[in-house]
Amino acid sequence: MQTTRFLAPLALLGAVSAQSAYLVDTSLDQLFTVDLATGAATFLSSVANNGLSTAADLTYRAATGELWTVDLSGGECGTIDPASGTFTAVFQTNLSGWQGIAWDEVTQLFYLANQDDNMYVLDPVTGVTTLLGNSGFDLITCLDTDVTGNLFGIDFFTGFVVVIDKTTGVATSLSTTITGFQGLGIDQATGTWYGSNTNDDSLHLVDPGTGTNTLIGGHGAGVTFAKGFDLIDGSAGTPAANTTFGTACGGLSLAGITRPITGTNWDLGLTGVPATATIGVMLLGFGNPNQSLAAFGAPGCTQYSDAAAFVLLPLPVSTPAFSFAIPANPGLINVNIFTQGGALVPGANPLGIAASNGLNGAIGDV
Repeated sequence: MQTTRFLAPLALLGAVSAQSAYLVDTSLDQLFTVDLATGAATFLSSVANNGLSTAADLTYRAATGELWTVDLSGGECGTIDPASGTFTAVFQTNLSGWQGIAWDEVTQLFYLANQDDNMYVLDPVTGVTTLLGNSGFDLITCLDTDVTGNLFGIDFFTGFVVVIDKTTGVATSLSTTITGFQGLGIDQATGTWYGSNTNDDSLHLVDPGTGTNTLIGGHGAGVTFAKGFDLIDGSAGTPAANTTFGTACGGLSLAGITRPITGTNWDLGLTGVPATATIGVMLLGFGNPNQSLAAFGAPGCTQYSDAAAFVLLPLPVSTPAFSFAIPANPGLINVNIFTQGGALVPGANPLGIAASNGLNGAIGDV
């Protein structure tokens, strides 16, 4: 497959660290920014609006540039506008007792920790909250993911630093740090762990391997109960994103497993390929022709990629179905690649094909 004709590689870009963070005080119902060098907080806005009772934690969704929280009491999961503090409920979990929330850029899902020691996952496509299982720890009060999608937390009472299985919810201890952490932010570029602690209302560095804690400084600004915290990733560049669209025919479904970030592999998953298929294919291009294939003998099928390039897929289709290396070229940022999966399936229709939905990958550097 001749894909390098439109993605010429350049030298790798250097990692850029996040510069600041958000913090919410649930005694004051106020939102702050935090200076990562000093720990000092700066007031932004009140979050006491639209029925938000207790913002249990904060998580930053880089692909959409949104700050999210979950209400400890009411169970609503939604966004907070940093400028105005306006809370907008998006999902209703129908549960109370929330303590931690983390958005995972790898799975494109929210993970939540509850004070009943159970872990949950919330799918932003369906809005459904699903129980994963019991963590096995006393009270995990903060969550975050690293750049590869590992889910971590810290136990408030014991200081156990844990890694959490995203399928079962079971947590495994990595080390022990100080108690009192209710906010965790992991720098996606450097891997540095920042924790906001309610025992001293200060910002700390945490070494997850050893548990070693280093005080950065007090939040000040009247902060009395720092319940949620997360890093701002905007300084790292332009977020990459996967957007699915259109309808499939023949049972195929295309989704992005990872996002198209410069200098990484963009993994695509294709499911539902019939066992009777004789050939599998992945189309890639720069435009969406949105061309109905009914006139060619495939009613209900639509072409969503202009197919500037394509690759044949081994059958049965594996996971990922296709892995595409995105060069570390800043000139590729904001380029959109339209992809679609297909298969030759004798008897599926007069043309004998099945076609997936479309997927638009917007290239970014975070």
